[in-house]
Amino acid sequence: MARRLRLRVPRLPFTLGSHLDLLFVLTRMPAGSSRPMPTQAILTVTAAVIRREGRILICRRRTDQDHAGKWEFPGGKVETGETPQDALRRELQEELEIQSIIDREVKRYSYSYPGRRPLELIFFSVTEFTGNLDYSHFHEVCWALPAELPSFDFLEGDVEFVKELAAQG
Repeated sequence: MARRLRLRVPRLPFTLGSHLDLLFVLTRMPAGSSRPMPTQAILTVTAAVIRREGRILICRRRTDQDHAGKWEFPGGKVETGETPQDALRRELQEELEIQSIIDREVKRYSYSYPGRRPLELIFFSVTEFTGNLDYSHFHEVCWALPAELPSFDFLEGDVEFVKELAAQG
């Protein structure tokens, strides 16, 4: 038996132009409020799983960055007009000064830090790169064995993925 769902649609504080055929307004209604609150856009972030001789490159954030001292995989935000692969290639050039070949997508999931925009995290395998690695954008870097990864203090959004990598070996 299907259940009926009643939706409360708020009045819009503006008039829609006649040139619009269809408009979807995604909102969250705060409890007890008649004013809509805009839904936060998801921020897409890419990260690289760079392997060398059975080890994975991990990087520790500097003290002047958000989440200071936490370990992460190199990468960063996808800018407007970029594909996730292009964004990761750009970020690796900026952060590590390497030209990389982005291989397959390893993992994709959503994560939300309290009080921040929700994230879509996309991890890619990086099979090859050229250039001399420059680690100056980070406080510290490490080539760790997969089994060692859970012993590092990773960003909360990476912890479950880190456990998966460790289990896979």
